[in-house]
Amino acid sequence: MQNLRAFEESMGSNKAEIERSERELADFEEQMEKDRNDGLFFKSLGKAAPERQEFQRAKAKEEVQKLKEVTSKSTQMGIRKNIYLLLLGLLTLSVVDYVSSFPKLDWRKASFLGAVLLALLAQFLYEQTMSSEPIKPEEIEEETERED
Repeated sequence: MQNLRAFEESMGSNKAEIERSERELADFEEQMEKDRNDGLFFKSLGKAAPERQEFQRAKAKEEVQKLKEVTSKSTQMGIRKNIYLLLLGLLTLSVVDYVSSFPKLDWRKASFLGAVLLALLAQFLYEQTMSSEPIKPEEIEEETERED
């Protein structure tokens, strides 16, 4: 009888240990499945849908085109600025040369060159103030709407 009782107790403890092991295994499998699904979820977040990728590419190409336009405009402004400065320098030298030859001074030529010098200086200053003013976001939106 004692052998039978000892056997039943060991069998009961074995059953409890097996059930505990099975629960641990089930919990472990659930955790693995959950971790696997979480990993797939976060991996899928990194991948964009094809339509979204195409939209992003089109948007990027549009931005590159705008940057090229702005760069070319600023380059043209730099060239134009240098031309203005060259012409202003030449006209200033011409006016100084005419004024320095005072006895033979031809007032018509000197006054004409002075008037051209002032007009060129006014245009140069106007373009400098226009190029130094920041572009407002509303102006950019209006320009893009006109292009569409």
